[in-house]
Amino acid sequence: MSIYQPPHRCWELQPPADDERSTHYDTEAAALEALAEDRENREEPCADTVPVQFAAPCWVVQCDGECETVLDTEDEGYVFHHVSRADAEQTAAGYDWAFDGEGRVFCEEDAPGDAVVLPSPAELEAAGQLVIPGVLP
Repeated sequence: MSIYQPPHRCWELQPPADDERSTHYDTEAAALEALAEDRENREEPCADTVPVQFAAPCWVVQCDGECETVLDTEDEGYVFHHVSRADAEQTAAGYDWAFDGEGRVFCEEDAPGDAVVLPSPAELEAAGQLVIPGVLP
């Protein structure tokens, strides 16, 4: 798989216990465990933080090559979960991941020769090709 939804809905701590990022958890128990650990390790823990389950499964991006890098785990301090497939595709494009003709996604080191890197939203905007839904040109 390359861009997919896991079979479960993620859990998140809201408001986030960590100001820098919002971590997603597979189960409520995992979210509660992280919250307990955070409260134990902070001088001033967030008393109003609670686990909340998303309404729908997130979208994640995974390399179809041998590296099997997944952009739904911690990578340079951030977690990549997406509310839509389009958002997941933008993340893949932003990391210069390549798409082949069959819709598979590859990180740079595993991309086959015929795979193409999609332009980023910034590149599309600069070329006058970015279309924002609901906005007339």
